[in-house]
Amino acid sequence: MSISDPLMFRYYELLTDVPVSQIETWKSEARAGRINPKDLKVGLAKSIIRDFRDEKEAEEAAEEFDRVHKQKEVPANLETTVIDRVKISDSVETQLRQSLINIIMDLQIFPSRGEAKRVIQQGGVYLDGQRIDDINYQVDITDIREHLLKVGKRKFYKFIVKSF
Repeated sequence: MSISDPLMFRYYELLTDVPVSQIETWKSEARAGRINPKDLKVGLAKSIIRDFRDEKEAEEAAEEFDRVHKQKEVPANLETTVIDRVKISDSVETQLRQSLINIIMDLQIFPSRGEAKRVIQQGGVYLDGQRIDDINYQVDITDIREHLLKVGKRKFYKFIVKSF
């Protein structure tokens, strides 16, 4: 969905068996507002998936996309990462709370702490549904439970921090 409309039509030309005449018709209809480019992008995605997989997987991928991006739900096949925090030298406070920046770095989401801080300050990070914009935010790790981290609109991470 994030590709431009002109690029989408080029993908149709290069990656599908749709006749060029049909693609030109769709271009005209899209310009005139008779067809929604989003519907064409869905068709393109299904066509490409069908070429590499099958019809069932193409439909499942479309449903998953709608579930995550339209219904704002969590992706179905999200793996949980376990982060071990076992450090003898840690203070009691460090054993009860963990810096969100450290967790993000452990998950290897960003290449640097600076980039992680920038995205947090800009409001692009959500922890358990709550927007986090404080770079010093501390995650309570007294109970071992799953946390959901969302970065931007498309990146989701589940994690558990174990501390002994």
